[in-house]
Amino acid sequence: LVGIVELMVGADNANPSIGDGSVLGAGKGLSDLAAILQTLTGETWSFHVSPISVGSASYSEYYGYVYKTAKVGLVQPPLGFYPDGSSQFVRRPYGATFTSGNADFTLVLQHAIYGSSESERRAEASALINVYNYFRSAAGSDRDVIIAGDFNLAADDTGFSTLYSTVDKITWAIHPSTATTIGDNGFVSAYDNIFYSTVHSTEVLTLQRGAWRDWVNESDFSPWAPTYTGNNYKFANTYISDHVPVYITFNTSRDDD
Repeated sequence: LVGIVELMVGADNANPSIGDGSVLGAGKGLSDLAAILQTLTGETWSFHVSPISVGSASYSEYYGYVYKTAKVGLVQPPLGFYPDGSSQFVRRPYGATFTSGNADFTLVLQHAIYGSSESERRAEASALINVYNYFRSAAGSDRDVIIAGDFNLAADDTGFSTLYSTVDKITWAIHPSTATTIGDNGFVSAYDNIFYSTVHSTEVLTLQRGAWRDWVNESDFSPWAPTYTGNNYKFANTYISDHVPVYITFNTSRDDD
């Protein structure tokens, strides 16, 4: 299962035979990705795209998920957007519940504001506890709520203090010293992360989480890592992405709910 933020509108329509096809244009990239993964793996992949874009009139994007259908199922209907009536976020977080083996969990995606100052980013980070609580309630009996994305802050920033102060003992998956954005000459900022509850999400295998970078440099947080940029950082941030993927691993043979 892969969650994707900053999904932009393409020129062609989605392929409804592969994914939900509910979004014209925005699903094209995920449709193509699912088709490529099917070719490479010989297994069926599907996708889901948020029904509307979020952001501003000048810059908007969608959220999306790609998943292997033999391993992961999307619970219908998706939970949808966080109801941000007080405009706490420039891009409202989006959530969906998935099943895998005996486990079920809700994966919430967010692409935080960058803005003109860290105070704007901290304001959104401090509001993530409201997002967590909302999806905990919306998911019903499922208590595994995971928030992932680009937060434009390192995980040890004071903006996340409200998220860490709950009885659910929420923590980060990616060490704050691990840079995940790609500059022209190397890795730059630790902006991408995955937050989960150590009380409710005990299926997370803590020694199998990290960032897909060029070398092993994360102690226990990344047992191994393949070459992602090929040491050609400028090419990677121009033609692939200026962020590396981050990941966690679940033991799906059991469910702690």
